[in-house]
Amino acid sequence: GCPSLFLGKQWYQRRVRGKAEVSNHLADFLSDYHKMVMPFGKKAGRLEQMLDHYHSMALSVEFEDEDKAKMLKKIIRYNIDEELETLKDICFPCHDEVVFCHNNLSEGNILLCGHKDDRRIQVVGSDLSSYNYRSYDFGHFFASMQFDFGSSKYPYFERDRSKIPTEQERREFIIRYSRRLNLAVAQQKIVEDKIYEYSEKFMLASLFLRGLWGIVQADVSELQFGYLDYALASFQAYFEHKILNDL
Repeated sequence: GCPSLFLGKQWYQRRVRGKAEVSNHLADFLSDYHKMVMPFGKKAGRLEQMLDHYHSMALSVEFEDEDKAKMLKKIIRYNIDEELETLKDICFPCHDEVVFCHNNLSEGNILLCGHKDDRRIQVVGSDLSSYNYRSYDFGHFFASMQFDFGSSKYPYFERDRSKIPTEQERREFIIRYSRRLNLAVAQQKIVEDKIYEYSEKFMLASLFLRGLWGIVQADVSELQFGYLDYALASFQAYFEHKILNDL
């Protein structure tokens, strides 16, 4: 489950998403996180490996439960087998910088600490961290904002595309991030544009991976959560983003 549902601190909620102080703290955190150096190979193959791994697992899932079987059939109609290859053509090869990424920067892993006049953030859930394309952290974070896991009713989440940060909000977040890289002005603008461009594409990768993960979890998890509903919502979000952004 989301750590924010169990820890006694206020988590990153959409009602504070637009507050500059909170967004700035998060952008600063991400910039510092990406500067870390780990004692293992600096290559970005994990994302493609994860997509292939969960794709293989998802295609092998079968359900005896009639309702689950119908839901899975509805998801499979999106032709995710061929769509994975389309996604790879969109995202790879990627010429983005490879850095040490969090890989799971989302609402549930961002805790708000301090008082209302002195907000600070604490990011958890770093168990998926690895070297990856820098912009994936941005794409994953932006895509995650449309999902709300605070619902008490089945399927225990809600999706609202309008909650995705606007282009202006995304660019302001990226600008704050890039200022900590100590680049020349001209180079900083190039980096900002590149992050924005790639983050749009990696929003697709994040949503596709969420969909595959949901199918697998519906098969193996005993938690009371609408994993197949989540998978379907993720693929719907994937195709919406792909069409609206002409990707």
